[in-house]
Amino acid sequence: MNSKKSLSILLLIIATTGISFGGLIIRTVNTADAWQVAFYRGLGFVISFILILIYRYKSNFIKSIKNTGYYGFIGGIFLMIANVFFIHSL
Repeated sequence: MNSKKSLSILLLIIATTGISFGGLIIRTVNTADAWQVAFYRGLGFVISFILILIYRYKSNFIKSIKNTGYYGFIGGIFLMIANVFFIHSL
């Protein structure tokens, strides 16, 4: 197995493990309402996504965001809606 495939499998396992604990972690937050949790979760996603794009594309990261186009924008809207529904379902 090549190193890129091994890294991909490792990252997939880490991501699914992290996401599976999302409900448990959100349930333990007693002081924040659902909208606060959705906001900070979305903010964390945006910051980490931007950092990954900067690392990968260096100075062309804004161009890479623009290149996602219409489908990237619609995908982002659906991801936002899914995040809000997930938080409110808990």
